[in-house]
Amino acid sequence: MSAHMSLPKRLRYTVDLGLGETALSHASRTGALYGLDLGTFCADLRASAVSLAHGEEAALARLAATAGANLESLRRFALKREQPQGEAQVFSLNGQGLRPMSLCRSRVRVCLACLAEDLDSSGAPDRLRPYGRAAWMLASVRACARHGFTLTCLPAPDERPGVPDFAAVVQANWATITAGRIKGEELPASPFEAYLLARIWGDAPPVPMLDGLPWYAVARACEMMGAVSLHGPRVRRSRLSERQWREAGDEGYRIAVAGDEAFTDLLTRLHTQVRAVEDGKPRRKVGRFYEWLSSEEKDPAYAPIRDRIASHLIATTAVGPGDEIFGKPVTARRMHSVHTLSQETGEHPKRLRKLLLRQGLIDEDSRDLSDDQVVFPVGATASLALEVTGALSLKRAGHYLNAPRVQMTLLHEAGLIRPLAGKGSDLRPVFARAELDGFLARLLGDAEPVTVPMEGMATVPMEGMATIPEAAKRANCSAQEIVAAILERSLGFIGQRTGTRGYLSVLVNVEEVRAAVRRPDHGSLSLRDVERRLGVHTSAVQGLIAGGHLASEVAVNPVNRCPQTVVTEVEMTRFESETVTLSRLARERHQSREALRRMLAARGIKPAIVIEAAKRTLLFRRDAVPT
Repeated sequence: MSAHMSLPKRLRYTVDLGLGETALSHASRTGALYGLDLGTFCADLRASAVSLAHGEEAALARLAATAGANLESLRRFALKREQPQGEAQVFSLNGQGLRPMSLCRSRVRVCLACLAEDLDSSGAPDRLRPYGRAAWMLASVRACARHGFTLTCLPAPDERPGVPDFAAVVQANWATITAGRIKGEELPASPFEAYLLARIWGDAPPVPMLDGLPWYAVARACEMMGAVSLHGPRVRRSRLSERQWREAGDEGYRIAVAGDEAFTDLLTRLHTQVRAVEDGKPRRKVGRFYEWLSSEEKDPAYAPIRDRIASHLIATTAVGPGDEIFGKPVTARRMHSVHTLSQETGEHPKRLRKLLLRQGLIDEDSRDLSDDQVVFPVGATASLALEVTGALSLKRAGHYLNAPRVQMTLLHEAGLIRPLAGKGSDLRPVFARAELDGFLARLLGDAEPVTVPMEGMATVPMEGMATIPEAAKRANCSAQEIVAAILERSLGFIGQRTGTRGYLSVLVNVEEVRAAVRRPDHGSLSLRDVERRLGVHTSAVQGLIAGGHLASEVAVNPVNRCPQTVVTEVEMTRFESETVTLSRLARERHQSREALRRMLAARGIKPAIVIEAAKRTLLFRRDAVPT
């Protein structure tokens, strides 16, 4: 049967659709019945193998009509490609959401015991009796639920990429499938895999921690929880075997079924185990589990797990304003450590330990712990009498103003806050409280109160507001320039966020700041502008400049203030009047590029400039080209 012939609406001879069989497997076996490979059969079917692999409705309907299969069964066990979510590919199987990492699609994965059972069935030639199950595509299901044997990847008869041809792979491995009825390695029953399969087929038991997650997130979250639980917070994921990943999935599922208490116990164990490592950042608290969730930050499916970890860290570790957990700033502190309290008050950690021990806020066992590891509730320090009197050092002045250390240094170096004369030294300035109070009064003199969340503001939209440090980053300027603009009252809007004190409560309009600090435009063309104007690639412009064909110079970008290579308008006009690319010349003459090139070559007109690095970009002198 030729690949160019159309198949009849219903084939005379067909194979029965197996229980749980995929559309690809059924198409492969039906084609093999007529001596066709999968690609040829799909061409005759007028539905590509990829469309069957993606569960496209038209392809499934044609297969059902031609092979006499039940369309509803094909739909249920077909992998369906859904609309992508951002940059992520999305699939579904019987309505359960999957991702590419959830699937094993490029190779034929089977249970040899199931194939042995298929050989005992009837209704088709013996080599066409084995069929592929949908469950075998699930990467986190590593054993056959029916027989308790590991799933085996059968080598393909060739290594060509594309959709695997199930019948051809079975044929190539026939000796392995039939010799002694090999069944594979025995594996114990897996509650995790049983739950995953139950989620697919619609009869899963309720697990509150997992019920709200899509299938792929359940599979990966359980495996990652189990991996750090069994192998520690610094586990190397690439070194785990398939059996170890299976054990990790069971362990993670056990934790999820046990609920919040077991999950909290896991986080506590991880935190305890990483104490010997640098412990100053939230990402260090739970090791690889935190790092993995951070890498999945754009996927909202994992948000419930991230929220649980964030709540645990805020309740048990010394994180607070200035820290971030999964990219979100911590707004309130519930626990202090000796280190954070020292930073906040400016007191030496040794003195703080003595005061905390004297008042019974920490015990003697904490003597051997580092300053980061000694934690206690924030409320417990309310009665702690700290001697914070007299002039303030730069660090303590920063705490007093609620300004980060870098911001304090910038303000001091710019002369916006003045140290006490005659006290301290140039290296260790000290500041009077009256000077700091006066600076804040000038900064916030005309500030408009802004409540959080920043709603109902007619003066400036919510997304346009930013603190001084954030506005400096977004406007590509220094904090000193913004503070100077505020003090000079050259900005139309100045806000003060309620619930936040001092320097970090000041809000400005980023667009106003950009306009206020923008430098004069250099008036030349950026290399990107040159690319668009000439209609060539970046490498072509670089080649023109490097070859001395197009003069360039360095100017300061008015927005980001970085040096950039530019081409003046005069030079650009000269170059365009003297030279022209082959592509532009073809467009001007309404000819194809190749036809024009052959015509010029026939007349002996050679390119004046050839840029080899840019896919052989050709430029001709305009006066050399006949009109």
